[in-house]
Amino acid sequence: MIKQMVLGEIKQWVMVKVVQEAVKTVIAMLNPAGWIVKAIQYIYCFAMWLINNWQQIVLVITNLVQSIGQIAMGAVGAAANFIEKTLANFSFSSFWWCSTA
Repeated sequence: MIKQMVLGEIKQWVMVKVVQEAVKTVIAMLNPAGWIVKAIQYIYCFAMWLINNWQQIVLVITNLVQSIGQIAMGAVGAAANFIEKTLANFSFSSFWWCSTA
């Protein structure tokens, strides 16, 4: 019973936040100046994500290149596990949750 109440409140909060952000974005896009500001905010957010995750990005690329070598030698399973572990340690969430309000 308590679990259902808590989950219900969490779902409600998430839905309200998603709708609020969607409305803000749509209203901002109706005004050309608002669209330009949003575009600048998204570009800034992406640039900061690149700066903050640069070392991880280089590590992923390096590991992918090494995996290609493993695949060429026939070690497909080892390469798949290697790539999976590499991507599991990579943080994609910081960009998508960037606040542009």
